[in-house]
Amino acid sequence: MIRGPLYGLALVLLVAATALASWTINPRGPVARTEIYHGVFYTCETLPETDEMGGLMHVIEVDLTAPGVELFVTPPDPQVVKNHAPWTYRLRYVWQTAYRENLAAATNATFFDCRISEPGRPRIYVPGDLANTVQTIITDDRTIHASKDERLLWFEEDLTPHLNTFDEIDQDKTWGDVRFGIGSARLPIGFPLVRDGKPRYWPRGHGITDAVAPRTAIGIDTAGRRMWLITIDRGIPNALIQPLIDLGATDAIILDGGKSSTMVLGRDAGRVRPGTVTGGKRPVATVIGVRARPLDR
Repeated sequence: MIRGPLYGLALVLLVAATALASWTINPRGPVARTEIYHGVFYTCETLPETDEMGGLMHVIEVDLTAPGVELFVTPPDPQVVKNHAPWTYRLRYVWQTAYRENLAAATNATFFDCRISEPGRPRIYVPGDLANTVQTIITDDRTIHASKDERLLWFEEDLTPHLNTFDEIDQDKTWGDVRFGIGSARLPIGFPLVRDGKPRYWPRGHGITDAVAPRTAIGIDTAGRRMWLITIDRGIPNALIQPLIDLGATDAIILDGGKSSTMVLGRDAGRVRPGTVTGGKRPVATVIGVRARPLDR
């Protein structure tokens, strides 16, 4: 029988392991649309099993007009920028960022490059490893990796969302209005999934467009000032389109997918279990999420 200090240590380790498991291994089932923070709603639905999709679809809906709602996009790590240029980020699990930044909900964000691309490095994604986004990120008045080959999903100071090409933003001279932004992937996978409320089905035959894998996407409604973060367990990119339109998204782009696809609910989430609801297998460079006021207990 364990007694004394060893018993206390064992108990602490057990509690810590249980808490960690609740954030990283937290299997889910269908959940009707439920407000989990003020202005933040969670839904989980079962997808039809086809050759193009299957498993569960997890949705975070955000009322961008709700008091207390704040957008979060991972900013560059200042210590990495200072000491390890040209790298700008360190890999972190989505749950780590959600916990540290006190987010109500979060998903993985941009595609990224990291040191596994260096010759001789094992292809193992390690938390804390150096990384770069390969899509545009705008946050805290900083722009990282801007590319005119992308479309920019961006937010004004009051969180009104938009989707534009870089040329459109140049012509309208609206760069000064951009508070946060995430670029779409480059072509052939950089087409928006939804544009002006209409489906933009991706051409098949490009590898990624045919692969059935976990997927993450972000959708917006400019007029209604709503945002949706959506993950599916399995699907081709086109499988995301109709669900986004059904939710009300007028514009949408795909985010990183595969083992990067992750969704986390904040530790103060009401009416549902907090923690990782899907994915969580791979640390990532960037996260998009929201802060919001917890519900009254």
